[in-house]
Amino acid sequence: MSASHLNNFVEDDIKNRYAVWTAHYGVNKPSYSGNYGMWQKSSTGRISGINGDVDLNEAYADYPGIIKNAGLNGFQKPENTAVKSEQKTKEIEIKIDGETYSGTLVKI
Repeated sequence: MSASHLNNFVEDDIKNRYAVWTAHYGVNKPSYSGNYGMWQKSSTGRISGINGDVDLNEAYADYPGIIKNAGLNGFQKPENTAVKSEQKTKEIEIKIDGETYSGTLVKI
């Protein structure tokens, strides 16, 4: 989406909710004033083996990693491999101002 369109027509709640991909050609930096995750800087790039123009983009987030970790686009969401420590508990009973309180403490 063009920087001009983002600045003038897209509501802030939408821009804050989604990763913004802005397009602005022929500049050192887009004129879009908000945060963006990708900048399309040209539509006339060249790549060996491809006939014709291609878009040139700069990504500022690890989108392949985000997609894989979220289990999107056919990827399996990775299982949590962290080893959970055994939870330790202790039953207690205490007296405060003549009143008795009891409960279970959990070590964190």
